[in-house]
Amino acid sequence: MSRLNRSFNSIETLLQALLDISRLDSSGAEFNITSFSLGSMLQGLAEDLAPLAGEKGIDLTIVPSSRWVTSDQRYLMRCVQNLVVNAIQYTERGRVLVGCRLAGNRLRIEVWDTGIGISEKDKARVFKEFTRGGGGKGTGMGLGLSIVERACRHLEHPVRLESRLGHGSMFSIEVPLAAPGYVGSGESAMVEAMPEGSLDLIVMIVENDADELHAMTRKLENWGASVLAAGSTAEAVALMQEIGTPPDILLADYQLDDEDTGIDTIRTLRALAGEEIPAVIISANRQRELFQLGQEMSFSVLNKPVQLVRLRALIDWQTRGRAA
Repeated sequence: MSRLNRSFNSIETLLQALLDISRLDSSGAEFNITSFSLGSMLQGLAEDLAPLAGEKGIDLTIVPSSRWVTSDQRYLMRCVQNLVVNAIQYTERGRVLVGCRLAGNRLRIEVWDTGIGISEKDKARVFKEFTRGGGGKGTGMGLGLSIVERACRHLEHPVRLESRLGHGSMFSIEVPLAAPGYVGSGESAMVEAMPEGSLDLIVMIVENDADELHAMTRKLENWGASVLAAGSTAEAVALMQEIGTPPDILLADYQLDDEDTGIDTIRTLRALAGEEIPAVIISANRQRELFQLGQEMSFSVLNKPVQLVRLRALIDWQTRGRAA
């Protein structure tokens, strides 16, 4: 009976992998890009994969991390899971280690193993479908790394492989770092507290909805900020020229009236000030392109509905060193 169950599980896993590849190969592949803490994701992987490692007598160590990153959480978890499963399958004795390493403004998630290693000729083809490393005793169909390659290519997360035949391998995925912020109810990681102290900053808010502009202004003033409230890019320009100095930070709604956007506001005010004013775009748009633009233009993206703890953390993170 256990053999039959394993057969059904293998078929189900294969079909799911083929479905994932089909989705990733389609032109309409959709991603839900958000900023999140790696804490619960890594903890979940440790709990899910411990039995698999235990069956082979492999020491699986997943080092906890409280770093925040920007990615599609479901696909990133699937990619790291595939790397760990692959490492366990091709390791007969020793250990598998998962840890995170800072790389500039990115975080490198690394999966190390003491397995059979990968030859130079195999390194070029391990990311292709139905390819397995030579000499391995893994039970997979060779689809895991193909999913990793496709998903990370779409997400623009560099994937790296280092290996020595007979000594082991290291696979890594680089993801953009994000500011620490609010941990949702589904997270088991520690919840970030609201930063204390007065917000001694000049904050410009650009929002075309008068009620939201008023509410945001009141909240920021309660935090101690001096607020410049504008309903458009043109109004923001006029306010900045009136006070004769750029704000310490700009909070702009993505979709303003007519063809005006918060991106236009950031570009215009930065050009006028001759400096890179710290900025946050507030938007219900979760498309990867907006987060990618944020990386290119150095602004943060805060999804609606706005979590106040997350907003305050982003402001503090963006304005480090600017407060008097």
